[in-house]
Amino acid sequence: MPTITAGTVLDDAADRVGGSRVFPDLGGHRETLLALDDLDMMTRLRFEDSGGLPVRGYVAALQVTPAGDGRCVVTWSARYDCDAVDEPAVRAQILDGVFRPGLSTLSDRFHTTTAGATR
Repeated sequence: MPTITAGTVLDDAADRVGGSRVFPDLGGHRETLLALDDLDMMTRLRFEDSGGLPVRGYVAALQVTPAGDGRCVVTWSARYDCDAVDEPAVRAQILDGVFRPGLSTLSDRFHTTTAGATR
């Protein structure tokens, strides 16, 4: 994420299911890794708190799918529960404050140009 300092990994478990990390920049927000599959290029995590959002049970997944010609499609999704009155604002916060800047950063980081072709 472009505006967040890397989290602190707990118990040296950054790449193990069940491992957690804490983000001091987000008031001690904590996430736990639920799934990590290198072969399927997928990861899933759970918020152990609300992450500063009025949500409960937040679980996010990131999936990378090859799209041919050295390109890929990144799908980032989240499931959560919130009060109906909060849903439009929460959706906007997740889209504009998490997904869009995160995907833009990924694109900037991995975008390459070779021999005049953009990938």
